[in-house]
Amino acid sequence: MGLPVKIFAGLEAIEWFNPLFERCDPHTMQILPKAQRQPRPKM
Repeated sequence: MGLPVKIFAGLEAIEWFNPLFERCDPHTMQILPKAQRQPRPKM
């Protein structure tokens, strides 16, 4: 439910999370190599 963010030089200064609250890269939105994976909800 977040707002789109324009690209700027300080993106790395903020911790970014995906919908499962896994830390991710602000440019690719892929989970970081050492980030802890979270379980996927069963629906």
